[in-house]
Amino acid sequence: MNKKWVLREKISDDLENQILFYRGIKTEEGAEKFFNPDYKRDLRDPFLFSAMEKIVVRIIKAVENNEKIVIFGDYDADGVCASVIFHDFFKKIGFENFKVYIPDRNREGYGLNVAAIDSFLENKVNLIITVDCGISDFEEIKRAKKGKVDVIVVDHHLPPEKLPPAFAILDPFLEGENYPFKQFCGAGLVFKIVSALIKYSSFSAKGGSASGGKIIPGWEKWLLDVAAIATIADMFSLTDESRVLVFFGLEVLKKTRRPGLISIFQKLRIDKLNITEDDIGFLVAPCVNVASRMAHATISFSLLTTASPEEAESFSQKLIGINNERKKITEELFKKVDSDLSQLSALPEVIVLGDESWPIGILPLLLNKILDKYNRPVIGWGRGDASYKIKGSCRSNGRINLVELLTEIGDKIFIEYGGHAVSAGFAVKEGKISDLNKEVEKAYQKIAYYDIEPPVLWLDAELNLEEIDRNLLNFIGRFRPFGSENPKPVFLLTNLKVHDIRVFGNGGIHLEIGFRKNSGEIIRAIGFFMVERLDFSVEKGALVDLAASVEENIFNGYSELRMRVVDMRKAR
Repeated sequence: MNKKWVLREKISDDLENQILFYRGIKTEEGAEKFFNPDYKRDLRDPFLFSAMEKIVVRIIKAVENNEKIVIFGDYDADGVCASVIFHDFFKKIGFENFKVYIPDRNREGYGLNVAAIDSFLENKVNLIITVDCGISDFEEIKRAKKGKVDVIVVDHHLPPEKLPPAFAILDPFLEGENYPFKQFCGAGLVFKIVSALIKYSSFSAKGGSASGGKIIPGWEKWLLDVAAIATIADMFSLTDESRVLVFFGLEVLKKTRRPGLISIFQKLRIDKLNITEDDIGFLVAPCVNVASRMAHATISFSLLTTASPEEAESFSQKLIGINNERKKITEELFKKVDSDLSQLSALPEVIVLGDESWPIGILPLLLNKILDKYNRPVIGWGRGDASYKIKGSCRSNGRINLVELLTEIGDKIFIEYGGHAVSAGFAVKEGKISDLNKEVEKAYQKIAYYDIEPPVLWLDAELNLEEIDRNLLNFIGRFRPFGSENPKPVFLLTNLKVHDIRVFGNGGIHLEIGFRKNSGEIIRAIGFFMVERLDFSVEKGALVDLAASVEENIFNGYSELRMRVVDMRKAR
């Protein structure tokens, strides 16, 4: 579906005020905090969380008594990074009686599971701390409690009506939680816990902890590198405290001492001293996330915690290789599916596709590409390994509510299912996958349909090509880091004449266009995956309108001013 371009109403001749206004910043005080984050001023007292003191006291008790602790982390980048923060803290204070457990995405699934709990009970674990999961695991936590194991839940997902019987729960969205800011990722919450532990004074430079460790005040800032990676990877709101964590996290990443990050930066050709949120979001985070999709998340955890440069080389090489394989498989499957769908006389209302050979981990990425091109709800399934259940993912364009669709089908086919209106997942009963198409068609006839409007592309201001220069680039740089709720400013440029054009990338999927300024300077515009998205041919001499951001591209020490194409159309 083509996007509807909407130029924002001009509320100020000052471009800074224009951009700030549409990001909800309308006061001088707000602008000051936005442009000049302050670590001490802008990160609130962690003890404002209602459960924080109870959590801190329980963890300190476990450390002082040398109780056995398990950190149960989710398998995505957020859960991995949250687990790394606890790992680094415990190592720093000299506490060794802990284990990090990250479940297998495909065999165990999301969250706590009974088999894991039974294993912890057998191994006489005293305290389980879940990170980035746990809020919906009532039965599993009940089982742990029955076995006299305390569970602390650290989660940022919406709580169910029936809360688990945990010792304590830290979740910004709990009813009655008065902490002023809600939009933390899991690693952000764990950072707050570690900050609270240090503030509580049981772990200080003078006395250390009962286990003998010492912490210099401010040491926790070294943990901001992984807190930033998690916040960016989880696409959390880059406002308020999360903006502060990422702002200073990027500074720490420039100085990171983690051999794993140093190695992966080198292999991905990231200039550490000029690292940006784009480098994390588009290069590093996919490598951290891919481990659980195609192998096991412990590879990513090991990358971030190893002290050995030799191990770091091995882990980073493995993750990059897995990610490249993931991209290759996804692209090959997309081409096949695209070819099959293009030959149909009419598309089904809900596209259903899959094969037992398809790796489960590539499904969300594949479905997003299909949804983007065909604008139809799409369901994909796979197994990948004979030991796995057949599992599937779903994506919707808003025409239907996926939870309603899956609920209508229910246990006729599914072992389990759940998710949100536009993104969901399921596991299939053995021997029932052949019925999926038929059941989807039947369910579709019974559920509600919703009108969908073309997605809106908001344009912050209109510029001309002559205004694209280093001064504008430096001006835009003040708004960094960019992300959710603080997107890169997108500008409208009209009637641009194409000076030159080339395609590049795997099979010519990306587009690079040159536009000539009056001075003769050529401004480049890069459109990633733009070739397959455009519904017209771009030729030299053609007139086009651009929706684009302005950025700096640094490669091999060379800095280039360029535009990043968000959308393009024939000039109007």
